[in-house]
Amino acid sequence: MTAGGRGGFRGINCYELLGIGPDSSVQEIKSAYRRISLATHPDVGGSDDAQSRVNYAYEVLSDPVRRKLHDDVFILSIRRAGIAKAREKKDWKPAPAKAVGKGVLRRVREEVEKRTAELRSGTETRTEEIFSVYRRDFKKARAVFILSLIGLAASVAAGFFLNPLWILAVIPGRAAYLKRVFIAEGDRYFVLDPESVHVLKRKARRMAKTEVEKIIGGLSGRTGFAERLVVMARSPFRRDRGEDLIARGLAVSFFLLGYLPSAFDRRKRILVFSDGENGTAVRYRHRSGGPANTGYVKKLKEFMTQNGITKGFMFSTPGLSGTAARYAEANGIAHYSLKDMDSWMERTLSGNYPGPPGDILKNIDMLESFLNGMDPGEKK
Repeated sequence: MTAGGRGGFRGINCYELLGIGPDSSVQEIKSAYRRISLATHPDVGGSDDAQSRVNYAYEVLSDPVRRKLHDDVFILSIRRAGIAKAREKKDWKPAPAKAVGKGVLRRVREEVEKRTAELRSGTETRTEEIFSVYRRDFKKARAVFILSLIGLAASVAAGFFLNPLWILAVIPGRAAYLKRVFIAEGDRYFVLDPESVHVLKRKARRMAKTEVEKIIGGLSGRTGFAERLVVMARSPFRRDRGEDLIARGLAVSFFLLGYLPSAFDRRKRILVFSDGENGTAVRYRHRSGGPANTGYVKKLKEFMTQNGITKGFMFSTPGLSGTAARYAEANGIAHYSLKDMDSWMERTLSGNYPGPPGDILKNIDMLESFLNGMDPGEKK
């Protein structure tokens, strides 16, 4: 069933029905569905009608494309109602320009700011850690030097009584020569200089600051990559775009909606995503010609069966044939045309979706690594 043939949303605000907000993650939607079903299912005293509405809400919100279409209907109506109410109070002001992908970007920026503050506040602690190592090794070197001097003096004294014993002075003498200085990161310090410890403390402070700033620089790079994601995904799915770009665009869009990409098969044109619990398979076809036939959809179904995946999506530029569409619907595979995909992508970027749950910076790193691995020049 195509996006345009789903019969609208029957006037149901799916978020309201599940008791969650529009910025809910995939996991929060799933948890809300399970929780509400405990009260609405006929087996626990609910009704068929109530459970059907809950099932419908989950069906819509668990489909990235249908969810965005749903959001466009209800969130836009809520915003319009708010503007109208504000205008009545004479305090309405035009809304600022929308920030594309602001849910994920906001999470990345907030986490970077948080970790940056933590790192800078912990600079002194890191200084003490580095200095404690320097001080330990410095004291060890000084102790060896002093013991070597004592050994040297004893050998020299013994030589006055028995000349052959002079040869014994070579060993402590060499040790004293080697241990007379302590080397830290290329700098040399005389072990008996009382100022050396203070100089090492200043060196440790510089080292800690450099180390922290280097980590902070890496964190800032995550923000830059998150901003580039939006640019990467904004290009429309025109017919002149290659399939690799289509695949990358799909990976970014599903990521923004809360799915982590986990596998990519260029030959089969299949991407696999995870919502933290279950896998989702996405097959795409971007070429001219007639609608995709049943055989093309069956290959996706076979892949899903082999990998234990229950949810599938098909994006085909010309759409599916009637028989292929019926086969897809019978096997729980949602399918969309290039036009559906293009408009969905554009609207997805204007949403406030939070992206995958968990450590957002770690997830951003995983996505960057995945996208790099999709490079045709990389070995698969």
